[in-house]
Amino acid sequence: MVKLHMGSMCFYLQRMAQHSMRVEAYGCLAD
Repeated sequence: MVKLHMGSMCFYLQRMAQHSMRVEAYGCLAD
């Protein structure tokens, strides 16, 4: 459940904050 949520969040952050590498990395590495 958490993994799915994290994956969605990562994708969402990548789409919304594509210019924000920090946020992108944070969302993907938060897994």
